[in-house]
Parts: sequence; C-alpha cells; structure tokens
Amino acid sequence: MDLFGTAGIRGGVEERVTPSLALAVGRAVGAEIRSRADESSPEPTVVLARDGRVTGPALAAAIEAGLAAGGVEVRRAGRLPTPALAHASRGRYGVMLTASHNPPTDNGIKLFRDGTEFDRDAERTVEERVADEAAVAPWDEWTEATRTDPLDGYLDDVREYAARFGAPLDGLRVAVDCGNGMSAPATPTVLRELGADVVTLNGNVDGHFPGRGSKPCLLYTSLMA
Repeated sequence: MDLFGTAGIRGGVEERVTPSLALAVGRAVGAEIRSRADESSPEPTVVLARDGRVTGPALAAAIEAGLAAGGVEVRRAGRLPTPALAHASRGRYGVMLTASHNPPTDNGIKLFRDGTEFDRDAERTVEERVADEAAVAPWDEWTEATRTDPLDGYLDDVREYAARFGAPLDGLRVAVDCGNGMSAPATPTVLRELGADVVTLNGNVDGHFPGRGSKPCLLYTSLMA
C-alpha cells in the first residue's frame, strides 16, 4: 500500500484523503507509538493541527479518534502553519492536516517525530499498519484530547532567530500575499515586530482560497508590484 508521496499523504477528500483513511492512519500511528513505548524519547504524545481548509475539522476529528483509540495522548492545536506544528512536535510526535498549495478539494496528512517529518522507513511502517488494520488499545487505555496553543512560542523563536541572524528590517516596505492560508496569523506579525512596514494581501484564513489560486505563481507576484 503506497499512501505517502514526497510530502506526506495528499489527494481529494472524496476519494483519497477521506475520514475513513484519517481514522486508519490515526490508529496506525497510535499503534506505532505504543510499540515504541519503552524508548526514552520522544514522549508518546501527539500534537494535532490543521490548516484552514474546509475539510480540516472533519479529518482532524477522524484522526484524533484513531489516535485516542490507539492509546496515545493527543494535544489539539487547532489551526497552525505547518512549521509551527513541526516546532511543537519537538520531543514528541505531530500530525499536520494540510495539502499545502493543492486546490481546496484536496487535503493531506503529514507526520512528524521530534520536530522532523517521518522518513520513508517510518512512513512505510505506517502504511503496513494501515494495510493490516492496526488494532486499537485496550478500552481502558483510550484517551481524551486536551487543548494546546503553541503558536506564540513558535513566533517568539522565529523573532529571536531573525533578530539574531537576519538583517534589520526598519523602514523596509514589504508586501505579503498570504493567499488566504496559514501564513496569515504568522508572517505579517513577525515582520512588523522586526520593524518592517507590511502590506498584507489575502490575509484572512479561508479554505475556499477566494483571493487567488492556492498555488503561488509568477502572475500573482507581478500583480503585487
């Protein structure tokens, strides 16, 4: 079973990245984490986040159910930029529901371990567990998700890194086209706090991508000039 491509699992939500698949992947990841319970790191906890796509809440509910039935602790982070989820997964696991620049009819699943996306061997193990219909944990080991909000900590670290290693932005005028995606709550804020004069386009998160197509291209860049 080949589920993963070059950047996780992606595809249309009506035929590929369905709630049924999300549930199965959640169970598979839960089983894989349980099998590593004796390892000292990372901790057997999953931070779960999604982008702004309309289908995100339903898929998040499905994968959360699979993880919880798999007996692992789930920390529900809501909507986040993918790098913020990777940052939050340091020392634990992470699941990001996003299809990046794909059209709004698509969604996807990315898996992280200790701040890094699963390598091909780890992805293959998940594929095998999905194919084998990974068993759930005993009923009294099922878990209930808790809420977490890692965005501020991520933004603080980005600001600190940029201030230490980047060039000063004071007086620099910057146009940022967020494309109605998850850069909207992050990129303009950080640039302003670093001193830039920021003009934001398509700065509201909207899974229909009404401002422009979800995939950036030179045409959209030229329109910003």
